[in-house]
Amino acid sequence: MSRFHDTFLFYFKPTKMKIVTKQLSDKYDENTGIVSQSKHQKRLDRLMRKIRLLENTDEAIDTFSSEIKEKETRTLLSVFPDMKESEETLNKCALLLSKVESDLVPTRLWRTYQRMYLNDFVLYTLTNRPEIINELGIINNSLRLELQKAFDSTVIHEAIYSVIEGMNGAVSERLNVINIDEKSTLGIYLVEEMLIKNIPDDQYVQIETLEGIIKQFNKMDLNKKKRAIMNYIESKEFQYFNRSILDMAFKDFGSIKNHNHRWDFLNYNQLEKLNNWLMLSNIEEVFASDKDNERFEFWKNYIQHMKEAYLIKKQPIILMRFEGFAVVEFGKKGAAYFYHEEGFEKVILPVKNSERFRHLNSAEGINGLFKRKDEFKDRRTGAQLYINSYPHHSGWQRRFNLYMSNYLNGNFEEVQSNRWR
Repeated sequence: MSRFHDTFLFYFKPTKMKIVTKQLSDKYDENTGIVSQSKHQKRLDRLMRKIRLLENTDEAIDTFSSEIKEKETRTLLSVFPDMKESEETLNKCALLLSKVESDLVPTRLWRTYQRMYLNDFVLYTLTNRPEIINELGIINNSLRLELQKAFDSTVIHEAIYSVIEGMNGAVSERLNVINIDEKSTLGIYLVEEMLIKNIPDDQYVQIETLEGIIKQFNKMDLNKKKRAIMNYIESKEFQYFNRSILDMAFKDFGSIKNHNHRWDFLNYNQLEKLNNWLMLSNIEEVFASDKDNERFEFWKNYIQHMKEAYLIKKQPIILMRFEGFAVVEFGKKGAAYFYHEEGFEKVILPVKNSERFRHLNSAEGINGLFKRKDEFKDRRTGAQLYINSYPHHSGWQRRFNLYMSNYLNGNFEEVQSNRWR
């Protein structure tokens, strides 16, 4: 800056303006105004032209791999194997990346494999880069050996799953140990397979938490959900089913009643176990207020003889149907009512859907609808109805077992004639 006749003169260089001008010039073609190719794209195009013209021989690939520049290797790794190229060209790219000497390849290739673990070109390259194991940062020698065996196997992702399953801790921690992103395609596969195959394991559920399992289950596709639930039901005794786990299944597949076809993936025995658990849950709910839990403990021993256990929620009542007879128990202790199955179906069972039942609110009135004492035959239908009613006095379990043994064998008359009131 100089001063001349009180006039200030400024001198400057338009550095920033030149930078912006250069950026715009690089971005747009001067004549057409169309966005031009980036340096990266130009480099990739030049490289792909070379690879297309390259002879598909080991000798030619070896020579080219020794001549390729680091920038070109980086460029190829950034798009492999997503390029729209012929199978022959992609095969040459895979061969080239399996031979080129560059520290970039193992790291980038491991990321690509996690994203596209079923891609044949990626698999070929991976299996021909044994040094990739060094990029995983695994200190445990036995684990390194297991993973090396996995990379040498015919189905790598399944072998990696076997390695993961043999580790300890939460699944996310196991993946982190071998540098697998749980949000990658491979990571998601491993997490889902762990859930499908280990959901019956209480220790797995405890570590992963019910909340975490339900969240993961909800993300899975329908076929994987079916595999998980089928394995859960097949592997556990119904008495030990977890309500939260089955509730998430009911949310997707609905009720098992009325021959719901969405449950067709279960076989007969599996459906029986699920139905037994539902009956057990209904019985448990009715007797929840019993401090001694005696009635629940008694009736759960007869679950496998039950056809159905209908829960009346309006006033805790359970209607248990067996072959040839049925039993009605009430939430508040009182006598258990035994009915012939025919009369139960025609007289007692319809009560729960009747207009009178819907309008009654008192416990006494509702309970009374299910008590048909001394009505041995229904007057309207002529169906056999009442067998007997038995209170829960001291030692009632022994007497109830006697009655149940006779009734399950179709012997009603003998017990009636010697009934204890």
